[in-house]
Amino acid sequence: MQFSEAHLNHASRYFPLVGLLLGTLAAALYWLLEPLLPLPLTLLLCTLFTILLTGGFHEDGLADVCDGFGGGWTPEQTLGIMKDSRLGSYGALGLLLALAFRLTALLYVPDVLIALLLGHTLSRFLAVSLIYSETYVQQDRLSKAKPWPVA
Repeated sequence: MQFSEAHLNHASRYFPLVGLLLGTLAAALYWLLEPLLPLPLTLLLCTLFTILLTGGFHEDGLADVCDGFGGGWTPEQTLGIMKDSRLGSYGALGLLLALAFRLTALLYVPDVLIALLLGHTLSRFLAVSLIYSETYVQQDRLSKAKPWPVA
């Protein structure tokens, strides 16, 4: 199938379903490993598993945001830094703290299986709702992505 902006725009409605699939796979791995390994190691492997499945897409975006807002003094600098593919200090710290927070939070939730299912699904639902409700920050030829029109 050829890539087209129309296909990409229509695909956004399925992001929560993709999250449900990822959450289900992570929950299945948790269910398999939990009786065999200590809880922190099980959670770390489940987190690594979902990062590998998504190619680190979300973590890359988080690092870009942390670098941009940490190092940019003007909106133009912030956007320029966020588009830079290199990892900076703020991005590395943001990733480390986000992963530490994720793993620590999972240690204390009453039901990890439900948390994995809901976390992956609802986070993607929220992202899609922001795509449709917020204006795009930058719309020019330098943008890596184009705005997503309401489908």
